[in-house]
Amino acid sequence: MKGYKPIVADFNSFNIGENNIYSFYKDTTKDDTVKKDSAKVSTNISTSGIKSKVKYKPKDSTVYDIKNDKVFLYGDAQVDYEDITLNAAYIEINWTDHTVYAEGKRDSTGEFARDSSGDYVGMPVFSEKGEKFNAFTIKYNFDTKKGKITHVTTKQGDGYIHGELVKKEAGNSSFMKNGKYTTCDKDTPDYYIAATRLKVIQGEKIIDRKSVV
Repeated sequence: MKGYKPIVADFNSFNIGENNIYSFYKDTTKDDTVKKDSAKVSTNISTSGIKSKVKYKPKDSTVYDIKNDKVFLYGDAQVDYEDITLNAAYIEINWTDHTVYAEGKRDSTGEFARDSSGDYVGMPVFSEKGEKFNAFTIKYNFDTKKGKITHVTTKQGDGYIHGELVKKEAGNSSFMKNGKYTTCDKDTPDYYIAATRLKVIQGEKIIDRKSVV
């Protein structure tokens, strides 16, 4: 997955603590406060309206934007909600519109960072009911269970599906723009069947339009 230029996110945040590591469980079925063992700061973040519990934790740090009801997680972050798990170097939770956004690690220029082997670092992995999506960016709505995924790769049967832009529907179906199906396991496959539009029903079938070998 190389050669894509990301969009740099910009936000105004309030940093609680300095170089602290937070890892906690939050019950989002209650409109209460978030508590941390070290700083013991109440944030009064509203979580009303979310159906089930959201569990989240970062490896490095947590940043709060109290004014806009957001939480930013840095370093091998993870979010669990019902039957989904989202892992990424950076995750942003918005309690106002009940969405979560994830992307890979950025370097000093704002580009997605790579390791010594040239592979991207900390890219999002979205897991649901045994299915996994590897991507550049992921945005998911807790209420509708719908999401938007950019530059995705997912395994389907004996092959792999690559998509430039994916709209994930509630349940096990997804719609892809500029999709590719291949049995090659490389990030940039040597061969594939391309289609301008794909509908994927995970574990069942792939429906394509205007495919090209």
